[in-house]
Amino acid sequence: MRIQALALALVAPLALNAALTVYPAPANAPLSTSYAVSLVDASGNTASVPVYDAELPASNAAFACFDMAGCVSVTVTCLNGLTLSNFRLMPASAGLAALTSSTTAAFSLDAPRNVVLESNGSSYPLFIFANPLETDIPSPGAPGVIFIPASSAVQDMHAAPIAITASNTTLYIAGGAFVYGQIQVAPGAQNVTICGRGILSAKLQGVNHVGTWLQDSPLWAEGNNSNLILRDLVLLNTPSGAWSTVVWNSSNVLVDNWRVLAQPGASLYGVDGLDLVSVQGGEVRNSLFYTNDDAIAIKAELCQPDTYCLAPPSTNLSIHSNVLFPTWSNGVEIGHELFSGTDAVQGITVQDNDIVNVYGSADKSVMFAALSIHDNGNSTVQGIRYLNNRVEAPQGRLFEFAEIAEAWNCGVWNTGLVQGISVIGLNQVSGVERSPSNILNNEGSQDPNQIQGISLTNMVIAGVPATSADVYLGGNVSAPSMQAVYFSPTVTHQDPCAWPSSTPTPTASPATSGTATASTPPSPFATSPSTSTATASSSATASPTVSSSPTPTACPTSTSTTTASPSPTPSATSTATPSFSATPSATQGAGSFTATPSFTATESLVETPAISPRGRLAILHCIAWPCPWNPAKGPGWVSVELKGSASDLVLKVYTEALVCVGIRDAGPKPVGWSALALPEAMAGMPNGAYFFIVSAEHNGQQVPPVYGRLLVLR
Repeated sequence: MRIQALALALVAPLALNAALTVYPAPANAPLSTSYAVSLVDASGNTASVPVYDAELPASNAAFACFDMAGCVSVTVTCLNGLTLSNFRLMPASAGLAALTSSTTAAFSLDAPRNVVLESNGSSYPLFIFANPLETDIPSPGAPGVIFIPASSAVQDMHAAPIAITASNTTLYIAGGAFVYGQIQVAPGAQNVTICGRGILSAKLQGVNHVGTWLQDSPLWAEGNNSNLILRDLVLLNTPSGAWSTVVWNSSNVLVDNWRVLAQPGASLYGVDGLDLVSVQGGEVRNSLFYTNDDAIAIKAELCQPDTYCLAPPSTNLSIHSNVLFPTWSNGVEIGHELFSGTDAVQGITVQDNDIVNVYGSADKSVMFAALSIHDNGNSTVQGIRYLNNRVEAPQGRLFEFAEIAEAWNCGVWNTGLVQGISVIGLNQVSGVERSPSNILNNEGSQDPNQIQGISLTNMVIAGVPATSADVYLGGNVSAPSMQAVYFSPTVTHQDPCAWPSSTPTPTASPATSGTATASTPPSPFATSPSTSTATASSSATASPTVSSSPTPTACPTSTSTTTASPSPTPSATSTATPSFSATPSATQGAGSFTATPSFTATESLVETPAISPRGRLAILHCIAWPCPWNPAKGPGWVSVELKGSASDLVLKVYTEALVCVGIRDAGPKPVGWSALALPEAMAGMPNGAYFFIVSAEHNGQQVPPVYGRLLVLR
């Protein structure tokens, strides 16, 4: 199907401002009944984001997409009786921390990224696809442009492939478009770009089974497609036995911010996320793959059915900064189909990836690996570098490098060679080791030279340097060189607008008395507001009517209110660690908090710092008093510790639906502790959990705000 233009009812994206764009869902799109997602940006703009059901047979996976810049707060709400249990926010390296109740989770993003929220085990994963703002939309009708616009209805194009037959072609699927179909790039079509913020589902391809397993793939570049760019789309529901994204015998390939939600579980087979087959020169970055089989696979074979001999090798590839979620296979696999003969598969770097799941059965009869090489053909695999990759709570192995004997059509029995493999900084960041990693020469010739030259440096398992006991040698192989040089697995990235982490820390008792000092947070309930040395401003606060609508509203405007906004890019970051103390109450149900939440801000040294007379301004601590709030003890306060004096200090309070309750503008505050009374509108608010934001500035220069939580129980 050659598409030049479509006459459809077009739907424009909702551009809230220059920092946030949300795309409406078509009326008959498959929407999730498990989750709702809402956003607040740094300027107080709010939006509800469509949450799609990925329509995967073996999973209740859902996803939400939006474009952003700066700092955005995300709130996820469970629906229809679903609750948050065994909660994980991934990848851990992002440094994200969520405030959670039994049905909500709130966190903030300071940059576009792909995030996985996992609860109730792996049965209900939610994927948050936060894209950068879109700046390069092609013009419909321009030469070489195939433009699929957003529509008020789902677009069914599965009867025939969306075919790109000519070079210098851009296929653009707009945000808000939901398309059932598949894309094929014809052999020899070069300088092709496939992009957009739309959604492509192959759910109906498996119904047709139009040909071989390959022809059911959502995207297939059939060969000699140099200068191929795949960017920003979401691909869904790859049929069983098909690969999701296939690039054959091509060069100079870029895969960027490419998201695949394929098929999870052991009941299916062959559902890879991305297959680079005989590709020379390429980069895969900033992408996410949720798959049954290998998340990313690198191979060397011909694209002709049942022909596996004498294929060009895959060389000079960079796989970095991706989130990989294989459910029944490996994270980054080199193999199995490796038939390049004496032309080596080489020059491959796998760096800074997060493998957030590695399956292994409890009896260890089935064990997959985060990083793997399975040379089952006649290829030499050499010059492979694995740098600073992270693995979360694996059930399987960290790595497996193996020569394997398999009789494919060519009768090639593991005549290849694996050599010169370096693993540096492989870090299992959580969980316990289930089974050692493998270096194997099995099922065939026992020539010890078939796998050799493996070096392991700074391999860490849950904070402990790995030893030779953590690597199993199978068959007649050369032992690896190991350098157990310890390095700190601590995440160095600090989100300047992050929600506090879930790490419990001691907090002051609400009963503590005393005046505000630089070392002890004041309790405003020991003295009256009129006599406290840390008295909040008595400025009037608007009291808006709280709507039951799920769409949040912005805070009421105030001439003296400072709007929280993200800081410039940090040039340096302190080691201050966010913390949140929250103890579930047995009488209130799971997820309710009765302990005092304590928040420690991340202190960022910004390019244009706010320098006050007492030094650089930063918000060091925020404590909500008490928790739960009891009006008999006072109107409710938030104690704030400042490093440096502020010319303006502002407190905003939101409901869990991110409806703003009110603002307390406290005006100028000195270095040390100050107490900010909750907005007057809180006196009429019902019981429940609330969020607050404290922002500060000095002479117009703002610092990163601090987000907190309080509970009202009367």
